[in-house]
Amino acid sequence: MRGIFRELPALPSREAILLGWATDLPVLVKMRNLPKPQRPQSSDPDYWDVWTKKTTREIEWKEIAEAWQKRNREASGVKMKDNADSK
Repeated sequence: MRGIFRELPALPSREAILLGWATDLPVLVKMRNLPKPQRPQSSDPDYWDVWTKKTTREIEWKEIAEAWQKRNREASGVKMKDNADSK
């Protein structure tokens, strides 16, 4: 199984390793090409360009943190007073 996992970083688009209870041995599979209307409306992330600073990506960290905290509070049933309510 070690050999097939060495292939992970080099897997081309539409290829995957199928494993788990659905198959006795890990299997390298290739997905069919979807018709254009059924494809996701997104592209691959530009990790390398951002990493090498070829392009920049603005990230709203405060909004992300607030959304995560809100989701965590809702999941745990904790209700907190909003800052806007306290004014």
